[in-house]
Parts: sequence; C-alpha cells; structure tokens
Amino acid sequence: MDRKTHRLAILISMFVLIGVYLFFLSEGGMIERSRLKQADRALSRTTVKIKADREILESILRDYDSGKVSGEDLINSGFLRDTDRVVLFKDALGSRRTADDELSVPDNGAAMRIYRIGWGIVTFSIIIILFLVRPKSAAENHG
Repeated sequence: MDRKTHRLAILISMFVLIGVYLFFLSEGGMIERSRLKQADRALSRTTVKIKADREILESILRDYDSGKVSGEDLINSGFLRDTDRVVLFKDALGSRRTADDELSVPDNGAAMRIYRIGWGIVTFSIIIILFLVRPKSAAENHG
C-alpha cells in the first residue's frame, strides 16, 4: 500500500468513526433520542393518570360543596361522633409510595458511558492498526 492509499484509508476511517459516533453515541445521537422518546412516553402516561385523578378529586369536591357527604367520608376526614371508637393499624413493612416513585424515569447514563468507553477502545484499536500497517518511508527501509 503506497502513502496516498494509506492516507485515503486513514481519512475514510476517521470520517466513518466520527460519523458513527455523532450519529449513534453523541448527546444528540439515535440512542439518546430513543431514550428521550421513551421518557417522554412515560411522562405522558403519568400526566394522563394525574389528570384522571384530578377529575375524580374535583367531582368529590363538587359533592362536598353540594352537601353530599357520606358517613364514611366524615370518618376518613377525621370527624368522629361521641360513640365512635378509633383503631389505628400501623403498616408492618413501613413501605409508603411517594409521588417520586411514579414520576421516575429510568436513566440510561451508565449504559451510554459503557457504549462510549467501548467506542473509544474500538477507535484506539483502529488507530493503532492503521499506524502499524503504514507504509515505511525510504529512510526507514534503509535505516
């Protein structure tokens, strides 16, 4: 392989390596966009659920405003009659769901770091191979 062919091979290799990195592994690459679309769908589902819960709560509020209050609702809100008895049940496991549990979106940052590290190793290997197979100059051949 002569020097011009080798330079062309290096340029093509670098173009392909940089192009693949930018297209797939960069912050605006296909993998990141796919993750963001998945997160957007999860947030949309959560938004729909929150809106449905809001409608239910607004209907309950309208019932309270109109005077439709059941005895169970009075007890659940903390009002007690003189003859009522209070019994407390404690959660044995102590597990409580928070709003953050429902709104969390999986983060694939660790996976992207692994892909980028792997890509760096592949790129470094290709550069080393291209360096090892470079054509020798006339001075190196006689020296």
